[in-house]
Amino acid sequence: MFAFWWAWRSLHVVERSLLVASLLLIAFCAGVSCQKYFYPPSSQPLLQESPQTKLIQWDSGASIIVDVSGRVAHPGIVHLPRDARVKDAIQKAGGVLPDANVSTLNLAATLNDGEQVQVDSASGKSTFTGDKSSNTTININQASEAELESLPGIGPVMAARIMDYRKAHGAFQNPDDLNAVKGLGAKKIEKLRPHIAFH
Repeated sequence: MFAFWWAWRSLHVVERSLLVASLLLIAFCAGVSCQKYFYPPSSQPLLQESPQTKLIQWDSGASIIVDVSGRVAHPGIVHLPRDARVKDAIQKAGGVLPDANVSTLNLAATLNDGEQVQVDSASGKSTFTGDKSSNTTININQASEAELESLPGIGPVMAARIMDYRKAHGAFQNPDDLNAVKGLGAKKIEKLRPHIAFH
């Protein structure tokens, strides 16, 4: 120990600094070697994906939404499998009504999301679906939905309401009875008078 102290005193300041640096470097290398020996690196990744953290992806292509309207039992929105056909949409809507005409539909056609299936009545090709300003008169108690839509101011929604009222309450007796149909005000009824008959 005395010999080491004597040798240390005999060294120049620069030599002492170099010696200290060398000793520190040796100690650092020895420490790293020991750590690798006693604590070998794990073969497992530090960050593992937990099953709970996996994103659940919703399969938006599993089903489609289709609007079925016209002469079906329950018109409206239906949910169907992706590969559904027109006939599937009609069945989902409760099937066709007795006066429906499906001859113009391709029942085997594949449907796409957001499409509409329109089921016309048997007289859906009537000439009354033409110009709404014509002077043709139709019997409002016997007219099909398509014929009702040919009247001025009557669209699909209003035609359906007239049909529903007829089924629930029977035939209209005069223009004033039309006031009972929701959405048919006095002005619309006045426009209808020249174009409708009741018997």
